[in-house]
Amino acid sequence: GHGAAKAKPISSQEHPWGREGDPKKATRTIEIRMSDKMRFSPDLVQVKRGETVRFVINNDGKAMHEMVIGTLAELKSHGELMKKFPEMEHSDPNMAHVKPGKNGEIVWQA
Repeated sequence: GHGAAKAKPISSQEHPWGREGDPKKATRTIEIRMSDKMRFSPDLVQVKRGETVRFVINNDGKAMHEMVIGTLAELKSHGELMKKFPEMEHSDPNMAHVKPGKNGEIVWQA
């Protein structure tokens, strides 16, 4: 079960597509909506290298959806993993799992 959310230290792990961002340093908030059609809106977001962005992810659907930030190759391998282990609990800083009607947040430095 999920108890009170503990503030995790910000991961300093670098990825080819960036790293976890410090919410205090976010320069803008980008709202993203997810639907049961498996579409994101907007479906393209431009960020500058080094910019820290807060994504607020709204789930307008009736199913649990997730948003994962990564390279295409990374997302493909994540998708394969999810097919093999659909019940897998995972919460990396570059992922948000959002229950129907709720919203989640990812802060990311590009």
